[in-house]
Parts: sequence; C-alpha cells; structure tokens
Amino acid sequence: MKNGIGVITGDLYKSSVGYERGLPYLKSMETVLKNLESLDMFSIQKIDIFRGDFFQITLSDPAYFLDLAVYLRSCLISLSDDIETKYDARLSLSYSEMDLFTELRDRSYFEEAYLLSGRGLDDMPKNMMMAFNSSIEGWHRSFNGPIRLLDFIIGSLSKPQAQVLSEIILERKINVLGLSATTGKTQQNIYKLMDRGGIRQIYDFLEYSRDQIHFLRR
Repeated sequence: MKNGIGVITGDLYKSSVGYERGLPYLKSMETVLKNLESLDMFSIQKIDIFRGDFFQITLSDPAYFLDLAVYLRSCLISLSDDIETKYDARLSLSYSEMDLFTELRDRSYFEEAYLLSGRGLDDMPKNMMMAFNSSIEGWHRSFNGPIRLLDFIIGSLSKPQAQVLSEIILERKINVLGLSATTGKTQQNIYKLMDRGGIRQIYDFLEYSRDQIHFLRR
C-alpha cells in the first residue's frame, strides 16, 4: 500500500455578489466546515480557511475525497436561499503519493498535492466547478474524465435533490424511510427526487470510485 495524500482546494462560487447574499453564504460555508471537523468518516487531516470564501482540506486517506467533494457541493446547494443564485463551490481535487519504501523524511509529495490542487483551481475554466489533477498517470486517467461528468450532474441538482444526496453521503446508504424522516418529505417524493436527479447513479459512482482508489493504491 502506498502512502498518499488528497487535497481539496475550494472557492465559494459568486460569494461576493451583493452583501445580503454574501454574508449568509459565508456563514453557511463556515457551518459546513465546522461540522466536517467533528466527522471521522472522510479522514480529514486538517481544514484551512485562508479568507472567508477560500479553503483547503487535507485528507490523510483519499478513499473518500470524492465523497467529500460531492457532499460539500450538494450541502451548499441544499442551503441555497433561492434558485437563481444557488450556493456552490468550485473545487480542485488532487492526489499525490510516495512508496512507503521511499525515504520517510521526503515530504515533497505533500507539497506537490497542494500545488496541483491550487494550480488546478486557478486554471479551471469558468464553465467548470470541479476538476481533478494528479501527476500519476493511472489516477489522472481514471478520474479526470468521470469527474467532469460528475461536475455537470451535481451542478444540475435542485435544492431538494441536493439535500437528499448530502444526507445519503453522510449515512453511506440509501434508506428511503430514514431520508423521509430526516427531510420531512414523503417516501414517494424521495423516490422521485432520486430518480430525477440521478442520485442512485451518483451514489453508485462514488462506491465504484472508492474501489478504484483502493486498487490504484496497491
């Protein structure tokens, strides 16, 4: 098993558009990040906030870094105050690794992960909200294309669909009865939201990605 690090660099989308929108937007993101600090499920090593709308999350185990990225975006969308200007975040994901037999004092792969993630956010086209970068060919080939498609699907979610998806990721299972109790929606409505939002497909892709990550880290 190789030693690796996952980094997510994020910037709130249009957070400075108007004071009335910007302030609750920032407070919503602060709440989301604070709640993440109390969760062990994503293997978060640390969260850095460089200014109100710019942040960086380091994961000691990258197995769930896609789950975390999707959770962040779906959670923000679910907190949106209106449909026209929904909350969202531009996210740049990166992964770097070194073999455990490599000199343990070598921490260059840490620096590489941060540089790749930050550079990826700077270079991200305006019509994209999520991108992946890695200097490792197998990782780049496996995730770069699928994440572009995932980016489009997440961006198309409605507020109720995003709420259901964020709850599913936290529970790590699709429990319609539990979702109905948590969201206050009928079970029939939950089924409709999942079908129309492609939520089952998103969940299946995240499960597949975790298996792929474990395979690539052998």
